[in-house]
Amino acid sequence: MAFPAFLAAGQIQGLAVLNYPDYIPQRWHVTLIMIAILLVCGFFNTSLAQKLHIVEGAIMALHIAGFFGILITLWVTSEKANSKEVWTSFYDPGWGNRGLSSLIGIVASVAPLLGADASAHMAEELQDAAWSLPRTIVWAVVANGAMMFILAITLCYCIGDLDSVLATPTGFPYIQILLNSTGSAAATAGLTSIVIVLNIASSITIMAGSSRQMFAFARDQGLPSSGWVARINRGFDAPVNSIVVSFAISSTYRSHRRLSRIL
Repeated sequence: MAFPAFLAAGQIQGLAVLNYPDYIPQRWHVTLIMIAILLVCGFFNTSLAQKLHIVEGAIMALHIAGFFGILITLWVTSEKANSKEVWTSFYDPGWGNRGLSSLIGIVASVAPLLGADASAHMAEELQDAAWSLPRTIVWAVVANGAMMFILAITLCYCIGDLDSVLATPTGFPYIQILLNSTGSAAATAGLTSIVIVLNIASSITIMAGSSRQMFAFARDQGLPSSGWVARINRGFDAPVNSIVVSFAISSTYRSHRRLSRIL
């Protein structure tokens, strides 16, 4: 759950760089924003646990609407590259091998599909899980894979000058692509905010799944202090203690890595 929260924090900082030229970005700023996002995720998984299905439904609607909003905006506002350049040219940033460079580049495209198993961790809270769960996983991979493929092709046509996009001060090339396409910092901030919200929603979902998985291990006496971790608190329809542990591990792990880089 730290990964999408960390991405969202970096994108928030990227928007700050875009809209406030005097702002000097620091790495620890991203860490603090990430911890704040994880706290928001914890709130949704505890106080709003009974409404989580409604939140997830709203996020799915935003996911679909945001996809078409960003896609259509790029189609309408961007200068398009020619098909020969898109389909036959390769960019090697220094690996010295097109095949290796392509395989490394695929990692970024595959990463968004890695959360398809998250619903399996919630199996105990599903009705007729044996029927609904496999179908949920398959449809999530198929639908999101198709959307990702369409958007990837669109970005290849609309990317513009590759060197300037990669050198963006925001730290995120897609933000620069949106800025170059729309010519408006406000429009770029609005479209990027959709991605930020979806990343935060991903952290909420992963926290829900990881806490249930931790709860199941603790219930079977598979963790230290299993009795405390597996305790269901009164007034909450969720394993609050396992959520707290999930938050603590995610925030301290990323903070430790960031601190080690600074030092």
